[in-house]
Amino acid sequence: MIIGRSETVQNNPRNVSNLDYILELKGKDILKMSTQVQERIKEDVFAYWMNRGFPYPEFSDERFKKEFDRLTHLRSNDVIKKKNMVKLNPIGLQIANYFHPQIWGIRVKDAYSPMDRFEDARILKKIIDKSVSIWPERKIYNNTYLRNAIRVFSKTRAVTNFRPAVAKAIIESYSSDHDPVLDFCAGFGGRMLGCASLKRDYYGIDPSLEQYLGNKELLQYCLDEMHLECSVTLKQDMAETHLERLVSGSFALAFSSPPYFDYEQYGFEETQSHIRFPNYEDWKNGFLEKIVNESHRILQSKGHLVLHIKNVRNYPLEEDLLAIAKRKFELKRVLQLQTVSRPYRTNGTKKFEPILVFKKS
Repeated sequence: MIIGRSETVQNNPRNVSNLDYILELKGKDILKMSTQVQERIKEDVFAYWMNRGFPYPEFSDERFKKEFDRLTHLRSNDVIKKKNMVKLNPIGLQIANYFHPQIWGIRVKDAYSPMDRFEDARILKKIIDKSVSIWPERKIYNNTYLRNAIRVFSKTRAVTNFRPAVAKAIIESYSSDHDPVLDFCAGFGGRMLGCASLKRDYYGIDPSLEQYLGNKELLQYCLDEMHLECSVTLKQDMAETHLERLVSGSFALAFSSPPYFDYEQYGFEETQSHIRFPNYEDWKNGFLEKIVNESHRILQSKGHLVLHIKNVRNYPLEEDLLAIAKRKFELKRVLQLQTVSRPYRTNGTKKFEPILVFKKS
């Protein structure tokens, strides 16, 4: 049985053994109560979560199997629509996130992480207070909705995992059964999980020990509980050097999402690309150009390179990648991945991020 990762108990003098009632409260019900009762409930919510710890995702074996089964039976045309639109699809996302609890503490440049916000008592109380009006129809103080309320709080930015459903659709579209698929920035396992639902041979590389171990744990659980028709190889290494050791023409598809230089700080090991190349121009030449050129070498004839990347702050990542890739690849398609500006807000403004599809020329 999988258990929740928020089980660590922090020191708190208050008796919280009888506070489970807060998990069933809906925002609209709380708003009907007197101010005095509302304040008491908010105190109970704060005490409960201080005792329990960060509201990580939770899964049972049964839910895991159902979610993986849904991913396996998902059709690509349910995700990749006409006019190159890629629909947001959450299937499998919380499975991958469950095995990477460190994702909630990773910082985006000039912003707070969700863990930063949770550990600040003053801010957490503000979030608890604000949550009442965000999702009036939901049980706002369970782990899912409290975590989401933390994510959307002012000046908070959460790094995102690549959605397994989108990964499955892309891999299925640009490779065939038993093809070898390369992911040189494996990250938090979203693409690995999407590939694991297909008959493919996945090869994932990542320099972070935490990401590598999380992916190994996710893989082992899939092997123990699911019937996989996908083989998986994981390597903890630097993409820009590891790719040099791979055989030319050995992959049908290279599909990944490179780091956005130092915008999202996944770790501070010396193997991280933004540590090895602290200047953007050096990073572009030493990392980004290197992985594109090596991908061309190790791809089979007519193989595809698919990269999810976007411009951030003062870094023209999309334009630089296009300039580098067009020297050796033909740009075949630009998919538009739907996102929302404020996650989990039903009236959130829709935005789109490019997924660039290149073909080896």
